[in-house]
Amino acid sequence: MAIFLSILITLAGLILLAKMTGIFVDGASSIAKHLRVSATVIGLTVVAFGTSAPELFVVATSRLSSSGSPDIAIGNIIGVAIMRILLVIGVAALIRPIRVENSITKKEIPLLVLATCAFVATFLDKVLDGTAENVFSRTDALIMLLIFGIFIFHLRTIIMHRRAVHKEETVDAVAGAKLTKLQASLAIVGGLIGLMIGAQLTVAGATAVAEGIGVSERVIALTAISFGTALPELAVAIIALRRGENSLAIGSVIGANIFDIGFTMAITTLIFGGVSVMSFSYVDLFMMVLAVLSLAFFATSDRKLKRPEGFAMLAIFAVYMVYVLF
Repeated sequence: MAIFLSILITLAGLILLAKMTGIFVDGASSIAKHLRVSATVIGLTVVAFGTSAPELFVVATSRLSSSGSPDIAIGNIIGVAIMRILLVIGVAALIRPIRVENSITKKEIPLLVLATCAFVATFLDKVLDGTAENVFSRTDALIMLLIFGIFIFHLRTIIMHRRAVHKEETVDAVAGAKLTKLQASLAIVGGLIGLMIGAQLTVAGATAVAEGIGVSERVIALTAISFGTALPELAVAIIALRRGENSLAIGSVIGANIFDIGFTMAITTLIFGGVSVMSFSYVDLFMMVLAVLSLAFFATSDRKLKRPEGFAMLAIFAVYMVYVLF
């Protein structure tokens, strides 16, 4: 009975996360249009950071719990980073081919590769330093925050450039805003509150299920929780593609991954202290790098992610899930 109740709590949290993300994205997109920035910038900033809010709340909540739940925190960051690329973009490419802007292949994707490789390198203390265990320390967190700062500086640069070059385009975008400024602001606040509640329910329910059936927190974090917190990106990608917003779909994934590994993991580590990552195998870390490199390869080949690439990404993801579960 207790496990059944925990499952219901987990599902309620996941549903709330998905619903509140829709409200938040509508508000964030409208605010961005009122501020006159392009779809690419919307995807890389407000949508990406907004859909990353579940990870931030999940990681913070897990670190604040009585047990500390470091495996939940780290597993969610690793798992959702993999899922966003291989599952979300894979599914999106199957629905409709995704055209990738030249600027994304030359700037944003290389930044994502840099951030991911640096993040993985901070987990390799035993290999690089010969220490007894792999630990993500406050020093590692500062390194990731520095890379995140580079990303933020890059965003500021492209925002200023696009405002100067595409004045007519951005003025037209304001007229297409779904909500007024007041409605958008309320949607953002309400969405964030819902995301916090959903994250708390998800962590509490998933942890209880793991303890009840003897499954490790690592497996739960890499699968159920990661899938739940990746749902916002999946919803955004599908909606964006149906509306012809290719840049919004892929930009939100890139921005969200950089936000999670460059800010969420870093800032929570600076606040709560370093965490041991010994529960995670080198295969988990290798998959993070493989996912990013596959995106870079497919996106730069002809600047379009087509159905064959989508199938390939989903196949890689399926193999990894078999490894995690069995």
